Amino acid sequence: MGRVNYGKFLNGERKGLLGDVLIDGKKQINWEMYPMEFKQPFIQAASASSKWQDYASDVKRPALYKATIDITENPPKDTFIDMKQWEKGVIFINGFNLGRYWKKGPQVTYYLPGPLLKTGKNEIIIFELHQSSSEIVFSDKHNLGPVQHVTDDDE
Repeated sequence: MGRVNYGKFLNGERKGLLGDVLIDGKKQINWEMYPMEFKQPFIQAASASSKWQDYASDVKRPALYKATIDITENPPKDTFIDMKQWEKGVIFINGFNLGRYWKKGPQVTYYLPGPLLKTGKNEIIIFELHQSSSEIVFSDKHNLGPVQHVTDDDE
């Protein structure tokens, strides 16, 4: 996620691990990290995997979700994906990184241009960091959240 590049917060934000890693209150040592680079080869390999499982509502950890939507309209039209029931993650449509979402907003819907879709089966892969929803909602209206004004007084 980005950093604020204006006002009093400029150069004051810290990102990453800033202390011990705890699981159930216990400090973790001797652990390994594995990068998940969401580049085209990774998404293609994930999509082709036969290890996908059915959705489980009790999953409260990072997970990849795969769904398909069958579009009969030719050509497909622009739409919006409503992510207000999801927590935080990244959306891929037919291998294209549509963008990051976060329940904190301000954005609620994510623009999905018609040319990214095709008539027939379309694949949606979502990487959710916290807890998923049981559905993916499409809308014909955008919801970009409340208007926020940034002024010199905010510095």
